[in-house]
Amino acid sequence: NIPGVQLFQVDRLNLLNLAPGGHLGRFIIWSQAAFEKLEAIYGTREEAAQFKTGYKLPAAMVATPSLTRLINSDELQSVLRGAHPAKEYFHIKRNPLSTSTPLRSFRWPSALSEQFAPSDKLSRET
Repeated sequence: NIPGVQLFQVDRLNLLNLAPGGHLGRFIIWSQAAFEKLEAIYGTREEAAQFKTGYKLPAAMVATPSLTRLINSDELQSVLRGAHPAKEYFHIKRNPLSTSTPLRSFRWPSALSEQFAPSDKLSRET
């Protein structure tokens, strides 16, 4: 009866007991008898399971665990497509009446230049 310590039977284990809330990392202490019971329930790589008929332990799908070595291998690189060209990004059109930068470059007619041309006050705000 130690707080935070829980005991479980090997034949009644499930994922919620081993990783509550889906978070892995629970500290588990196994006994020798528990490992022997696990081998009897699930079997080993060489022997089939005694209690689960037709169950076989899943085998590793990748023989080379080094992912960078696998990706850079000649066999894989010969099949892959080449690098894609960089995408062209287009200039965003801005409203010339609401932003001050296009107003400065606009050629105002001489009659309207005093009324509508951007003043120094507008250029100081940016």
